[in-house]
Amino acid sequence: MTAPSNNSLPRLAYIGDIPVERTRASAILVHRLLEGYLAEKLLVVEGPPGEPEISARLGGVRYVDAQDGRWRWTRTRIGGWVKSSFAWWPPRLAGRVWREVQEFGPEAVLAIAPFFMWATAAGVARRLGVPLHLIVHDEWEQTAFGGQPSGGWRSRAFDRVYAGAASRLCVSPAMEAYYRGRTGAAGDVLMPTRSRAHQAFREPNATRLSGGGRFTLGYAGSLWLGCYKELLAKAALEASHLGMGTLIFSDCSEGDLEAIAPGIRNLCCAGLVDSAVLPERLWEGADVLLVPSGFEEGYCLNQRLLFPSKLVDYTAAGVALLVWGPEDCAAARWAREWDCAEVVTTPDPAAVGAALSGLRLDPGRREALVRRAIVAGDACFGWDSGWRRFSAALARG
Repeated sequence: MTAPSNNSLPRLAYIGDIPVERTRASAILVHRLLEGYLAEKLLVVEGPPGEPEISARLGGVRYVDAQDGRWRWTRTRIGGWVKSSFAWWPPRLAGRVWREVQEFGPEAVLAIAPFFMWATAAGVARRLGVPLHLIVHDEWEQTAFGGQPSGGWRSRAFDRVYAGAASRLCVSPAMEAYYRGRTGAAGDVLMPTRSRAHQAFREPNATRLSGGGRFTLGYAGSLWLGCYKELLAKAALEASHLGMGTLIFSDCSEGDLEAIAPGIRNLCCAGLVDSAVLPERLWEGADVLLVPSGFEEGYCLNQRLLFPSKLVDYTAAGVALLVWGPEDCAAARWAREWDCAEVVTTPDPAAVGAALSGLRLDPGRREALVRRAIVAGDACFGWDSGWRRFSAALARG
């Protein structure tokens, strides 16, 4: 597949409550896709509930703040009702923002689920009479509200927008199959991609393989789901029981994890780091990288459907992978397909301890996993292939 020329692509307005920033998960996915877009043909309209990270934005692109005043009520006792109202009465574009969108003159609109501004974007596309292109990173209702999808009016509202979109770009084959079954509309699979200027480690760290330094479990990424934080804390406790260390690049503190699993030792929470330098930090400091997926029923659907974006950077780090999640979670299925990770499918933390102990004792096994993960990462997450799929979808619209 050859990518269409950039000049032939439409003037594109991204409208979403996921920021287009080089920060985490779905935000990184959109940022990396749009790295290839001509800046003068792109407008980003963001309405996230948090503060923007200006330094992590796309260079030369116009960003507009479209935050709806109702966001502040989502953290109150009526938060559930307010969130439901977003699906029925989507977050609005203020008059000045709408004028900027009109003046820009978009020929297409791009949106991403989860959360709520996919509905805003759909309304703007209808009003302007231009195609809507929809990226589906999560099962939106489970992510926005927790629990299982209602099957009621909220589900139907999203399904109508999904089925009516000019392109439907799903983050995994399982996500595409799920929404095709729900709506009857086929989509395209667009897995997370590496950055355009990405560089990957082609060899494991020989010093660490030979036993240099304390054996260390690593983790990188956000902990927006409580189940991730709980699993990480339990894995860190198992590591400390074995005399190992844990190195974490995330938005948490040592105290956050110790409150869940008291007694953790040798724990270092180093904060979030730029994805451009993350593989090097992991290569230098970790022997095994943890990929957790929730076991709780309220999270299981999303864990089956979404694809963990952290695997894009993990497979560039030259470090062995340890997946901990249900048998049918997306990470476990992918790891088995490529035979590139140690996989633990029981919620018992002792099984994670046993896996860590086995990997420490078998550097040959770790090296083999690293080499297969490098192959899998190159095959699945290359920027060129992701850009070709994305730009072809836009060109069809």
